[in-house]
Amino acid sequence: HAEAAAAYAHARELRPQPYYEATHHLGLALLAVARQGEFQDGDTDGETGGAAGGSPREVLHRAASVLRQAAAMRPADPTARHEYASALGSIGTTHAQAARFADAARYFRRALLLAPTNAQLYRSLANALHDEGRGGRHAARALAALETAVRLDPSDAHAVNELRAARLRRAATRTGGWSRGIEQAVRAEVDADAAVRVRPQAEPAF
Repeated sequence: HAEAAAAYAHARELRPQPYYEATHHLGLALLAVARQGEFQDGDTDGETGGAAGGSPREVLHRAASVLRQAAAMRPADPTARHEYASALGSIGTTHAQAARFADAARYFRRALLLAPTNAQLYRSLANALHDEGRGGRHAARALAALETAVRLDPSDAHAVNELRAARLRRAATRTGGWSRGIEQAVRAEVDADAAVRVRPQAEPAF
């Protein structure tokens, strides 16, 4: 992947005007390098020569920048938008892994603007909001994001379990006890599931 990134960067040098194919493939190659840890030593000078040089964070941000350029060349292309969103989501994940949850949530939101039906991004946003842990407002937004994730992909058992746990936590906080909280959470889950079946198009606000 590192060699491919260098080749696509060279192609962009030979044809400096907007060149979608080389830009698109360069972004994908850089993204693969960042995710697989194929980093080069030495040259970190932008997107030529050592195009995949630099730290994982630098390469990942470079990939996102290149994929943003590709998406701008073809704004109506859903694939280009999806791949740019994927890069933004990866940046969000690196922030979450470093316990920078507010930054992680910001990148997940940016990614969702481009890929609003991506259930995994909603789940990642919910986890970042939960881990940021700034009171009820964040808890409500995390719950809304999880509800959207499950509505988009009801087969995701992890998201379903996380949603149940989030509802239980919220109910226990509101009622002041786990026993009443469990009863409230079960009722809320039944009511919410019924509402989703009746109005599947409804989008939660968060």
